[in-house]
Order: sequence, then structure tokens, then C-alpha cells
Amino acid sequence: MPFQASIKKAEGMIERLKIEGKEIVLVGTAHVSGENTRKGTFISMNEN
Repeated sequence: MPFQASIKKAEGMIERLKIEGKEIVLVGTAHVSGENTRKGTFISMNEN
């Protein structure tokens, strides 16, 4: 059933976001904002 499959996929994505969410957000921010922000972002990630 496609609907149940998408629910399972969404649950997997949520679990992954719980684990990697901070990293995903920071990497996404870096792509949007460019080199200088990326360097600052990874520095602040290491502090937390």
C-alpha cells in the first residue's frame, strides 16, 4: 500500500532528522549563504 509506505518513509526521515537534523540544517545554510558563513557555521557547530 503506497500510503503506508510513505508513512514508513516519513518516519525514517524523522528519525534521521532527530539524529542529524542539526548537521543537515547547518549544511543547508552553508549552501545558501556561501563560504564565509559555512566556516562560521561549522565553528559554532563544534562549540555546541
